[in-house]
Amino acid sequence: MDKIRLSEKMQDFFTRTRKRLLVFLENADLRARAEQHLQAVCPRLDICQSQQAALQKIRTNSPSQILLEDCSASQVILDEIAAWPGRARRFTHVVLLGERGTSLDSQLAFTLGVDSYLHVQDIKRLGKLFEQSQKIFLYRNRLWIQEDHDL
Repeated sequence: MDKIRLSEKMQDFFTRTRKRLLVFLENADLRARAEQHLQAVCPRLDICQSQQAALQKIRTNSPSQILLEDCSASQVILDEIAAWPGRARRFTHVVLLGERGTSLDSQLAFTLGVDSYLHVQDIKRLGKLFEQSQKIFLYRNRLWIQEDHDL
């Protein structure tokens, strides 16, 4: 019985090399719709229903991708991410989903301290837009990635 409980706890731990998308969307309807559209693009989804759960999983698992709702509950998580050392932050793709600006607005994303910003009106295209934001993220970081591999 103890072994089963231990394995249930351990299944939340993933190494940094496994690409996982941590999702924290406070709005339950938005969370369900986002999960539906992201499942095909990123099969390793880690859906968090509370701010505390998201913080705990970020601290424990160091996800390679994070999708947050643009709301006050996400600010604590964004503050946590902003405090990371440069290298850890540089290789983590952080995306906000909200009602400001337009999807893939790089100036808004930069101002908010994230890699990409997606608009909630584009929820039906979330999978494709998330893929595009991943490509932009990798393109922007290609020199850092190359330097990391050269070391």
